[in-house]
Amino acid sequence: MPHNLLSSLMAHGYAEQHPETGNYRLGPGALQLANRFLANCDLRELAMPLLDALHTTLDEWVVLSMLRAGREFNVASIQSGRSLVVNPNGLGTGDRFGFDPNDGLHCTAVGKVLLSSLDPAEMDALLRSHSWPQRTPQTITNPEALRREVALVRVRGYAINVEEHYEGLRAVAAPVYDATARITASLGVAYPTLRATPAREEEIALAVRRTAAELSLRLGYTPAAETLASLTGRHAEEPARTAEPLMILGGIA
Repeated sequence: MPHNLLSSLMAHGYAEQHPETGNYRLGPGALQLANRFLANCDLRELAMPLLDALHTTLDEWVVLSMLRAGREFNVASIQSGRSLVVNPNGLGTGDRFGFDPNDGLHCTAVGKVLLSSLDPAEMDALLRSHSWPQRTPQTITNPEALRREVALVRVRGYAINVEEHYEGLRAVAAPVYDATARITASLGVAYPTLRATPAREEEIALAVRRTAAELSLRLGYTPAAETLASLTGRHAEEPARTAEPLMILGGIA
């Protein structure tokens, strides 16, 4: 039975045999099948089980956004069930889909990650075409300072917001990569400063990064082996799991 199955996979191009070693590997048909899946993939539908699991773990405001025409587009959002929550109506995004009318790319963690997806020419064009309003005393409004902040996000692998968009609000966000290793979305969690203990912030940052890494894997992204192991606890040859709660283990990798 296994031999018949393997023969069928080879006949359809999904597997092939190395002529010298005799070992089997994925064939070009498997790549074509994966490309068809990704071409018809709905990001929100694919992400929701992971976002639900992250929300269950943290019970804070979870947001998934993309960059469209130089603006933040809210793909999915789940509000915290706690008694003290962020008022999404005052921030312009909240539990709805669409563009953020407050245009907080420069002062939100999610927005900074999206800015980090731009190449130098795109970043220059955006800096020239946008104004960067002062939301709070902590908001970065100087284009050169913003450029340095975005460079730090690229090096660090995640972004933070410490009351830069709204006083009393903090956030952490991490990039979601597609199969071509480009940042396709930004996954973030926002929470009140009153709940921002060092241990809690470490827990949130690690959970956000792990969820973003898991979603990236489901989009076909192949990270460095050490990055994958540190964030998800598994190795590159292991398949992406179906939706299940992500365990928070240890500190930030």
